[in-house]
Amino acid sequence: MKYKIKIRFGDTDAYGIVHHRNYYQYFEEARFLFSRDIFGFEGDTDIKFPLIESYCKYRNPIKFSLASYIVEIRCKNIMNSKLEFEYTLMDELCKKVYAYGKTVHVYIDEDNKFCLELPEWLIKRIEEYNS
Repeated sequence: MKYKIKIRFGDTDAYGIVHHRNYYQYFEEARFLFSRDIFGFEGDTDIKFPLIESYCKYRNPIKFSLASYIVEIRCKNIMNSKLEFEYTLMDELCKKVYAYGKTVHVYIDEDNKFCLELPEWLIKRIEEYNS
């Protein structure tokens, strides 16, 4: 799925380019929208997926402009116990890639206990999305 993001002037550093920490905010914004659209998560939920790993490969600097940018996101489950999200941040029109990213999340239940397997309904939604 693809989600539009806005580059704000406050996202930039003294050189006028987006500061590296903001790429993770763009990834997170896309992940929350994806979770709403695919998993049906709205606001507060008993289902939690804390982050256990993150990665970003910066390809090109983003300068502040009013251009449109998108984050393309892909999701897969790993051994039915973790969710892995992959991100591509690009210019909406010319498709120039600015960054690739990945985050890995584990599932914990409403008692904040680590679960060894994702809920069956969640696995099914990921399979439907990927088919």
